[in-house]
Amino acid sequence: MDVDFSTALRSAIRRSGLSLDDIARRLRDHGTPMSVSSLSNWQTGENLPERPTSMAALQHLERLLELSPGTMAQMLPPRRPRGRWRPRSVTSSRLERTWNTPVTLTRMLAKLDAVPDDLSRPSKISQHASYQIDAQGQQRSVRVRRTMLADRDNTTRLLYATRYLTLPQLPIISHVEGCSLGRFRADAVASTCLFEFVFDRPLARGELAMVEFTVQLPPGQRDTKVTLRPGPVSRELAIHVEFHPDLVPARCFGYHQATLTAPVHVIDDRHGPEIGPGFQLVQLDPPPGIVGVRWEWAKSASCV
Repeated sequence: MDVDFSTALRSAIRRSGLSLDDIARRLRDHGTPMSVSSLSNWQTGENLPERPTSMAALQHLERLLELSPGTMAQMLPPRRPRGRWRPRSVTSSRLERTWNTPVTLTRMLAKLDAVPDDLSRPSKISQHASYQIDAQGQQRSVRVRRTMLADRDNTTRLLYATRYLTLPQLPIISHVEGCSLGRFRADAVASTCLFEFVFDRPLARGELAMVEFTVQLPPGQRDTKVTLRPGPVSRELAIHVEFHPDLVPARCFGYHQATLTAPVHVIDDRHGPEIGPGFQLVQLDPPPGIVGVRWEWAKSASCV
């Protein structure tokens, strides 16, 4: 088949305009209860309906989504005697290659009625991230600016996921433009945060929009690298790291990695006075994977 079950289900749910909470409530009213987490797993392919109770819920789900009877059921693969069927979408596999805690992030996305594919929607045409480093070598804030292209009508939000070195307290959104802060999820164990930003107005398919927001980071962010992950249609990517004048690194370089375990390809390597008060990495048509900036402090630096 051209479209697998999970992909078709995600598309049908988006077209319906129903949230997973709405669907779970209506299935419960029909006498075929199915939890939000189970519905989310169907969308991601983590689990698929096999048991009689699940198949009964699927029949009602087809009606809720205004699909012909059997439309979704016929997309299910043959039932296996053991294990679970685990198809991987392009975004899911990319998440595993470029994210340290993909399982945790997938679970957090489900709590916002989202799946890994939603991290790439709307399409990120341009990404800018500007970091401030203080005199103790800690990352204090990041200003993010994105230009995005809606791939469907009634696009209302973007999702921003980030993983910190430590999470002693929650980050703070101090500035927004073109959007407002919606829901938020955090996992203290994985030091991961997921933000939902709601556009000032819904976007039509093919419409461009620009948003900007600033995140005040939790204390203790002494990591010596920052990264961005280009989207499938990214045309421009820029990272700016501004250092405190009292603490400038001995070395700073841009880099690209195809995956977390792939070799590091150095793009721009500067030392000492070449660095100046800040370092910029700008790329047009960036390759997929991880694009970042790293720096090294002098051994005599107080933060080492």
